[in-house]
Amino acid sequence: MEVFQHTFTQMAMLFFIMVCGFVARKKKMTSDSFDGNLSKLVMTITLPATILNSVLSDANLPSDEVILTMFGYSVIYFAVVSVFAFVVAHVLYRDLSRAARGAHAFMMVFGNVGFLGFAVLAAVFNQDAVLYAAIFNIVFNLMVFSLGVFFVAGDDSETKRRRSLKMQLKAIWAMLTKPVMLASYLAMALALLHITDSGPIGQTCDILGGMTVPAAMLIIGSSLAKMPVREMLFDGWAYITTIIRLVLVPVAMYALFGLFVSDPYLLAILVLLSGMPAASNGTMMCLAYGGDSLTMSRGTFLSTVLSLVTLPAIALVVV
Repeated sequence: MEVFQHTFTQMAMLFFIMVCGFVARKKKMTSDSFDGNLSKLVMTITLPATILNSVLSDANLPSDEVILTMFGYSVIYFAVVSVFAFVVAHVLYRDLSRAARGAHAFMMVFGNVGFLGFAVLAAVFNQDAVLYAAIFNIVFNLMVFSLGVFFVAGDDSETKRRRSLKMQLKAIWAMLTKPVMLASYLAMALALLHITDSGPIGQTCDILGGMTVPAAMLIIGSSLAKMPVREMLFDGWAYITTIIRLVLVPVAMYALFGLFVSDPYLLAILVLLSGMPAASNGTMMCLAYGGDSLTMSRGTFLSTVLSLVTLPAIALVVV
């Protein structure tokens, strides 16, 4: 029960910051332009600093074997959940349009392991756990711009051109060379080399990284304020996908990884990451590739709100 209370307290803190972002948008203190610029600041400066700080400030870095093992587990996660989502989307959601099925499959596979994942792990555990989220995100980004595009893309000729192999490789390369990804590679390399720093560089990363969690939650809250709440609450399929995303997937991953992951700390991180709400970039990908952005928005909204209850419950079991 103490674990649940701790996790619930941390999630409540994140929720209240998110509410501040929600209210700020309603009061017109923030806008799409503000959110966009703050997102760029987070993704370009503060989040890379958070990732690097997870290594530089850790006097007891995990072994090389643990780091590489986490990478392997991340690959296993996406392989298993992708097959599951593809099958479920074509069986359970067979009466929906192709675009809607793809949006639901996308949400089953891809959680908000970037913004929210880093924030939750840092709150529930400590900054050291961010390193594992960074490793997980390397695989996430490879998958989201390949399989993710396959899921959400429409059928018109322009969209087919944009989801061609050449265009997908271009999109993957663009994502894999962004500052947040470069910081992930560097953090993984520093960890493998067991390089830390408590001097000016490490302290600078620590100060900058402290901005990431509140900024990320303010952005999420402001983004949710744009969505028509009444419309978001009356989509039965969105509730089913939300249950799969927040409950079924982490329970299945807990059962699967529990068979061979002996480190309870690593298992807890994997399960918590698998229980994140739908990835916030899903709607943007739908808009870019002709997908069902309304379905994606509904699922993202519901899963983000309900994760405030499910994530503490997951932590109660695994932490």
